[in-house]
Amino acid sequence: MDKCYFCKSDDITETIIDYSFWWGDTLIVFKEVPALVCANCGEKYFRPQVSKIMKRMAVEIKEGRRKTKKLTVPAVKFEDEILA
Repeated sequence: MDKCYFCKSDDITETIIDYSFWWGDTLIVFKEVPALVCANCGEKYFRPQVSKIMKRMAVEIKEGRRKTKKLTVPAVKFEDEILA
């Protein structure tokens, strides 16, 4: 990768990150994932093989075929704060 797609910076660093995303109605947190990260804007990119593995793991999690550690996270509606 030569440049960040979004900010056009060429300061892209390969590093290990934690990455979370929604797969349907399930929030999945991947720990220690190799990624390319833009030092300017923080955009994250994954090599095709890494993306393929994360997709396979997400499907296994949704289907209950992969054991996972469950996390508890707070969830609040932003609107509740505005109306308070």
